[in-house]
Amino acid sequence: MTTQSFIRALALIFSLNLSGCTDARLERSIALCTEAMEINAGQLRWNDEQKQKVIKQACAQAGGGHTPEQWQCVITAMKQSESYVKATDTCFAR
Repeated sequence: MTTQSFIRALALIFSLNLSGCTDARLERSIALCTEAMEINAGQLRWNDEQKQKVIKQACAQAGGGHTPEQWQCVITAMKQSESYVKATDTCFAR
């Protein structure tokens, strides 16, 4: 998957309505999304410009539409050498 395709897929995710989430949960989702994207950028060896662009687009809108628990699942999996794609396939399905 190219970076451009990845960004487009994330943009689609952002269009989800997150009604019912509290500000604290949204902030936590954004923080965890950012952490996951940082790990992903390291795994993919992105330069700083690519990394900042993807993080901004992926996490700026309420953590990509996922709960803090889902993001924590992704981070845990990635810290165990799982790819971002595989981790999200598993954790976002919950």
